[in-house]
Amino acid sequence: MMEKRDIQTSISSTHVLKGSIGYITPEYGLGEKPSIAGDAYSFGVMLLELFTGKSPADEGFTEELNLSQWVKSSFPKKLGEIIDCELLKLGDDLYYQGHYVSRNLQYDCLTTVIEIGLSCNVNSPNGRLNMRNALHNLKSAKQSLLKHTALGT
Repeated sequence: MMEKRDIQTSISSTHVLKGSIGYITPEYGLGEKPSIAGDAYSFGVMLLELFTGKSPADEGFTEELNLSQWVKSSFPKKLGEIIDCELLKLGDDLYYQGHYVSRNLQYDCLTTVIEIGLSCNVNSPNGRLNMRNALHNLKSAKQSLLKHTALGT
């Protein structure tokens, strides 16, 4: 029987940049260690991907243009052009607990979600929305959507 002290665990570190293209925060490319701010950046990319239907590795994006910059270029005035058209179609007849969810209410909620994604994607780690606030803002958007839908406004 092998005793606990005979088992050795080896932990090694590497200086190789790891992660999925488009989700890696800019500071990781400069040698910074992984951080919670980096997680917030990746979360922001994921939100933008979910609501735009565009991958951060889309072939239309280049070194000069990424998903976040593409969204910023049209936000908020052209929100309908950046939101996934399949998602927009789902909103045509959107009901919650028997109440119709108006286009204006949907637009307000989508605007908030995209703002959260963009706030998480700020290049400076110190300027990013932290995960706690991102979650709080998402919950607030949901509550507002539900409250106004129930009121029929």
